[in-house]
Parts: sequence; structure tokens; C-alpha cells
Amino acid sequence: MNGFDRFEQFQLKENEILNRFMPLVPLLGLFLGLVFKDFFSHLRPASTWLFAFVTFCGALSMNFKSFAGIFTHPKCFATLLIGTHIALPLLALLIGRVCFPSNPDIATGFVLAAAIPVAIVTLIWTDTLKGNNVLAISLILVDTVLSPVLFPLTLRLLAGSDVEMDTQGMMKSLLYMVAIPALLGAAVNQFLGKSFATHLNNCTKALNKPILIIVVASNISAIADTILDPQPMYIPIAALTLLLLIAGIVIGIVITRLLGLSREDAIPAILADCLKNTSAGLVIATTYFSPITAIPATVMIVFQQVTVGTVGTALINKAFPARSGEQAQSPKAR
Repeated sequence: MNGFDRFEQFQLKENEILNRFMPLVPLLGLFLGLVFKDFFSHLRPASTWLFAFVTFCGALSMNFKSFAGIFTHPKCFATLLIGTHIALPLLALLIGRVCFPSNPDIATGFVLAAAIPVAIVTLIWTDTLKGNNVLAISLILVDTVLSPVLFPLTLRLLAGSDVEMDTQGMMKSLLYMVAIPALLGAAVNQFLGKSFATHLNNCTKALNKPILIIVVASNISAIADTILDPQPMYIPIAALTLLLLIAGIVIGIVITRLLGLSREDAIPAILADCLKNTSAGLVIATTYFSPITAIPATVMIVFQQVTVGTVGTALINKAFPARSGEQAQSPKAR
């Protein structure tokens, strides 16, 4: 075994240990950003490029054939489009305007949290729940590539009349932060071979966790003063964000049941409706909006994976009963 192979094996073992604590990674970033806000504020200009590296590494397991899922599983993409980019943002807007009629920034924050692109962690939870991993990759890649258009467009249509927003700036940020890196990662897999991409991915997996912590911490530092100045409204914002997370799961289940999807195909479609790329959303919120707008996305960092691992798993197994031997276990246990 040469030096490269030893390094790859070391990274894989280290990543296996870190994966057990994956739900805690963004929480650690949140904590560090609040406690050491002055230090991490200096790293904030680099957060877009650091997140681009994380996106690139995550996309190494994909290739351009993943786009074929649009045509082979159109119902799953209909679930993604209707749930993530129409139904959930509309519900978020309703919640924001009804519960905080005099504060459009909070309403915008709910819409932003609901419209955030699909998270790569969707693939981990799809595997955990014994869903269609290939389809999960397709959903993640397509939604990531389309996010520079879909995400700003959703915000503009639903909240553009309430607050000022730099739509062009958001499109550029998402293009550099998620779309281009995802395409580059898929291109490496497509043109340099799956074996090369796998080795490269193995050597960067463990590195992605501390980088993600830095991304979250540096952007949390921008709104640390707002978070550390507790307001009575924070409690209902947190509760309603949790409700929005659960609503994403329910919406996904309803749509997939109506479309008659199998359990295997329904799982990634449902998870794509509720698992959001909260780190990317946090970068956008802290860059282009007021600090209070970022609160719902921050709350999602805290509750998202716990909610999916408990409420989400229970609801999915209830709607789509697992066959014998398909009982899910949490990523921590794995």
C-alpha cells in the first residue's frame, strides 16, 4: 500500500467516525459562530468559496447521466417541483404574513427557508430509509443546478413586493456556490472516470466537515448580535419553523401517495421536500437580507435532521410501510 492509499484509508476511517456525529456538525458551527463571532467574521468573505468546495466534493459521486432521472422518474421530479418550489414556499408565506403581519423581513425569512435547494444529506437519509439512491442523486443534482434560477425567482415572486432584494446577486452567489461546483464535480466523474472521482471523494470526505463548520460559523457571526439579543418573537419563529419542516414531510407524502409512487421512489422525493441546504440558505440570508430574515434558516440548522430522523421517519414508514428487513436506522447508529 503506497502513501496515497494509506492517506485515503485514513480519511475514510476518520470520515466514518465523523459521520456518526454529522447532525452535530452544523450545530457546532452555530455554537462557534456565536461564541467566537469576532474571529469567524474575518473568515466570512471566504465562505462562498469554501462552500463551493464542499458542493464540488459532494457532486463527485454524480455524473451527467444523473440528469436522466428527470425523464425516467417524472413523477418524482413533479413532487420536487410542486412541494419544494410551490406548495411549501406558499405555506411559508402564509405563515409569515398571518403570524407576523407587520414584519415582512420575517415572512421573507420563512419563504427563504422553505425555498432553499435540496441538501446533499438527502442521499444519506435516502440510503438510511432504503430508498432509491440513484434517484436521490438525480434530484439533488438537478435541483442544485437549477437553484440559481428557481430560488431567486421564488423569493422575487412571493416576497419581492415586501422587501428589497438583489435577485441578480443571489443568482450569481448560487451559481458560484452550488451550481458550477456541482457541474464540475459531475464532470470529473463523467470524463475522468468513476474510479478517479471515488478516490478523490474519499480523500476529501473528512475535510468537508470542518469546512462546513467554518461556513456556518462565519455566517452565524454576521447575525450573532441579533441571536444573542433574545426577543419574544424568537419562540414563535422557532415553533413555526419546526411546523414548516414537518409540513414539508407531509406535503411530500401527500403528493407521492397521490402520484402512486413506490416506497423506494417516494423516499428521496419526500426527503427532497424537507431536507434543505441550510448552509447555502444561511449564506444567502446573511449576505442579502436583514439579520432577522436569517432566523428561520438558523432554526432549521438546529432542528432539520432531528425532525427527519424522528417525525419524518415515523410518518414515511406509516405512509409507506417498510418490507421485512427494511427498517431504518439513524446515521449515527450506522
